[in-house]
Amino acid sequence: FDINSLYKLYLYNSIKQYRLKYINGMGTSSVVGKYQSNHLHLNTTNSHQSTQPKTSRSGYEKILILDESNNEEPTTNQKPFRQIAIQWSPYLIALLLSLIIIIHFFVDQLPRVSNLPEPLESQLMLLNAGDLDRHIQVLSSDEFEGRAVGTQGEIKSVNYIASEMLSLGFHGAGSSHRYSDEQYYKTTASFLQKVPLLAITTKKEKTTMFLSYRNSSVSQKSIRLSYADEFSLTTERFDDDERVETSVRVEKRAIIFGGFCITSVGSSNGEVRLEWNDFKHVDVSDKLVLCLVNQPRLEGSEGTQVFGGVDAALTYYGRWTYKLEELRRRRAYGVLLVHTDEMAGYGWNVIRSSALTENLMLRNSAKQHSSSHERPLAIRGWISDRVLESWQPGIVRKLVESANLATFKPKAIKGWEVSMDLEVSKREISGSNVVGALRGRQYPDQAVILTAHHDHLGVSEVYNSVNKSTERVIYHGALDNASGVAKLLAIARVFGALNARGECCKRSLVLLSPTAEEAVLLGSTYYAEHPSAAALSTSVAVINFDGMNVWGKTRDQVGLGSDKSSLGLYFQQAVRAEKMQVSLDILPKQGLYFRSDQLPFARKGVPAIKLTHGRMYEGHEDNYAEYFNSSVEYYERNCYHQSCDSYRYIQSQSDPYAGAMQELRVAFRLLYGLLQSTAVPKWNSTDFLASTTTKTDLKK
Repeated sequence: FDINSLYKLYLYNSIKQYRLKYINGMGTSSVVGKYQSNHLHLNTTNSHQSTQPKTSRSGYEKILILDESNNEEPTTNQKPFRQIAIQWSPYLIALLLSLIIIIHFFVDQLPRVSNLPEPLESQLMLLNAGDLDRHIQVLSSDEFEGRAVGTQGEIKSVNYIASEMLSLGFHGAGSSHRYSDEQYYKTTASFLQKVPLLAITTKKEKTTMFLSYRNSSVSQKSIRLSYADEFSLTTERFDDDERVETSVRVEKRAIIFGGFCITSVGSSNGEVRLEWNDFKHVDVSDKLVLCLVNQPRLEGSEGTQVFGGVDAALTYYGRWTYKLEELRRRRAYGVLLVHTDEMAGYGWNVIRSSALTENLMLRNSAKQHSSSHERPLAIRGWISDRVLESWQPGIVRKLVESANLATFKPKAIKGWEVSMDLEVSKREISGSNVVGALRGRQYPDQAVILTAHHDHLGVSEVYNSVNKSTERVIYHGALDNASGVAKLLAIARVFGALNARGECCKRSLVLLSPTAEEAVLLGSTYYAEHPSAAALSTSVAVINFDGMNVWGKTRDQVGLGSDKSSLGLYFQQAVRAEKMQVSLDILPKQGLYFRSDQLPFARKGVPAIKLTHGRMYEGHEDNYAEYFNSSVEYYERNCYHQSCDSYRYIQSQSDPYAGAMQELRVAFRLLYGLLQSTAVPKWNSTDFLASTTTKTDLKK
């Protein structure tokens, strides 16, 4: 058949058999076959060839007709097909062009990326599991005392990291000031960016909380809560000398229940339009507000429908940090957050550990709150759902049900009163970000930033009820996040070697190990406000390490935030090159993207992702979920922010570095491709970040 010709098939539903006829340009026809029972039967004779020209196709046209079995020719009122085709061809062409334009428009809206340059296998083979083991063993040792911010443990940590970067060929980039003496950049001091902080420690023995229920001015019930075991407290209030108050007293204050404490009018998380307002013009200024963490998830409720369903990914509105921000804006007196394991995404043991260690804030943050429309909170803390249930059974469920209603409004919880005494000690300290850089050979002002925080919880004095004595406990933080720093340094060694051989890189590589990540991303937030190595306006991407896969090889990898920008497509290329597949967030209800150091950079407009492992573990194809629960989630429940997060725990795994090497290879491929290309990742949308900032500095 001539593909440049037009054909018409006459189909009659009432006829079970069709004749296949050939009609040449002179109108002569011949039967070439029949179509019956869904099969085309061609004649074995060549009788039809006598009517076909033996020259080229340009001398004739062919028309095929499926005709009725009675051999009737088309009736005279049927126009020849060629005439019909000519008559309608302008309309058909116009329709075709319109479809092409429409398809082109929509395709043009999709992020398009070209393949990134790929490293040689010989370069990938330079990545070494021995590097990981060595760095983790050092950073999580007793000598480093849990790497708490501002302690000798952190000083040892940052000096170790800076010395490693220096030995690998990186220069110090901890200050935006340019020194005339080039030798300065070859000292460990040049790698350090000081972060001014205020450290607040709650005095456990002098901090109390009483809950009471009053009816007709007569106290019916009152309980005293145990600090760290049932509640935690701190303060943000400054006096005129910019110092934190040493004590706060609350006498029989009513508690206002604010639901989820969310105001999301007309915002979007990129997928779902969020229209939700818990406050509805109710003034909570100078009030003590009780908030639920997370977001509406009660099955069948209006709130759950608004936020995308029971199993929808957590938005930033669900993060406890957002609740504090919202109530500062509303000038509340204080906030108590209700903790449940399910809604917080972690157990009370995490709250307890934080309650027994120093609470940090950027030194000027409270002053900035006071000078803006925000107001620092006099009281902020957590209260356990278990103590509320023991005091008033069923109360948490009732609070959750009411907060899921679209008609919810804040109101005082009838009969409830709280009295608190809070006493804190405070001191000014400095944490240290570690910043190193390899200058790009062609585009030095364009930077790719690799981050991994080095701080952890340090040392705490914990009472042992069995021995009835106080014990000194070190929170080693082997996985969180000595392992992330180890991955950063392992990759740094390879890029340092390639740079020395002149094999890399066109763009600059910036290594950043922030301080105070455990204190709500303070180190990375400070760096994002004071970038010292490269301007964020010319920074191409941020890739963050936080933790490591020690539980075995997986068939998949995850890039948190990879669905938010075209950086995710480059990540996908790197994963596929390693013969794995990309999975979405394996714990979407925990909002992990908003809990790590890539967030401050995303807020500033730089496409940023956190690289981590998947859940499809090799050798466990029949029970992925069961193995994930017994390994990864076991760690989250029992060792996250606990003393058992140690080098010994890592070594107790059957093959602790097999999965980690998969992560390293994917990360190296992605970094190499970005550093050796001119690719500039773009956000698909920044709507999902709208709730994380009140500024207008987000770039599309």
